[in-house]
Amino acid sequence: MELSTQNLLPSWSKTAPIHTARLIVRPFQWTDLESLHKLRTIPKVMQWTIQGTIDSSIQQTRDWMKIFIDETDSARRNFNFVVTLRNDNSDDPANCQLIGVCGLVALDSLPVSPLPMLGYMFSPEAWGKGYATETVLGFQREWRRLVDLAQQTHSIPPESVEELYQIRAVTLESNVASAGVLRKCGWTMYEKVEEEDKSLLRWSVTCS
Repeated sequence: MELSTQNLLPSWSKTAPIHTARLIVRPFQWTDLESLHKLRTIPKVMQWTIQGTIDSSIQQTRDWMKIFIDETDSARRNFNFVVTLRNDNSDDPANCQLIGVCGLVALDSLPVSPLPMLGYMFSPEAWGKGYATETVLGFQREWRRLVDLAQQTHSIPPESVEELYQIRAVTLESNVASAGVLRKCGWTMYEKVEEEDKSLLRWSVTCS
């Protein structure tokens, strides 16, 4: 069996949260709508996203969320999560505050690369506290675990799945903070490209 990014992922309904020292990184829920709309209407957050502008309505936020919630449990197109802060070290979702989003927004980034694409954004209140770095490192460990598990389950030689450990990301060159997060997490900037009126940096990492 040849493994692909899609067939190593758990189904939507069986996707477990990722726990780090201070955070719970969990699947999207419709109850997150209000918090995510608030996040996506902050100009200094959205300026760094592909969209580049704030959501104009809560319906626009809802439509965006639909990409990351699948109630039919069909084949995955992404592996994206909300990031919540564990207040008082509690695992109770009621005591966790939504502070961001992180995960694979797409399972490939063609035509640029067949590698899956990582994206993240955090509320300004969470900036400068190490939450983004903690989240990305936690996600990378989970991704490595999933690839290892799939490789062992299907008895596939390690060299045959080596590419699956790799993921990529794109940042605006002007987004110095985001570049700093990626560097702390072991990423390498491999290409700078000019696109219309902006400079983009392309990054990759082998998860470990």
